[in-house]
Amino acid sequence: MAREMKDSGIEWIGKIPANWTLRRLQWCLIEVTEKNDPIKTTQILSLTNKQGVLPYEDKGAQGNKAKENLAEYKLAYEDTLIVNSMNVIIGSVGISHYFGCVSPVYYVFKEKRSLSFWANIHLSVTAYQVTSFMIGLPHSG
Repeated sequence: MAREMKDSGIEWIGKIPANWTLRRLQWCLIEVTEKNDPIKTTQILSLTNKQGVLPYEDKGAQGNKAKENLAEYKLAYEDTLIVNSMNVIIGSVGISHYFGCVSPVYYVFKEKRSLSFWANIHLSVTAYQVTSFMIGLPHSG
C-alpha cells in the first residue's frame, strides 16, 4: 500500500507524507548551554561528519586534542542534537546517544517540550538546513 504524499511547498524538501506537518527546526528546539562545572562527567564526546556523536576515545587519531580542563566543556545529554559550529558545512551534525561533555564551540539542542521529537518525525538534517537555523543564533560562551 502506497503512502499518501503531499507537496511540502519547499523545493529542496519535495514531497512528504500527507499526515506530516512542517515546522521550522528552531520552533522545536532550545539550546543547552549548561557547562560541566562543577564536573558532572568525565566522558568527552566528539562529533564527526561520518560517524556522528561518539566517545572521544572511539574516534581514533583524528581532529583536535581534548582539553585538560573538563569544566570548560558543555554538557550533552542523550537524545540531544549536537552541531559543530566550525564544521557544520561538511555535515558535522548528530544525535547523541550518550551523556557526556562536548567542546564549547559545539551547539547542543534539546526538545522544547516532550514531543518524542526524535522518535516521531523523520529528521534529515543537511548542512544547509542547520546553517539556515544557526543564522542569528548568538554563541553562548
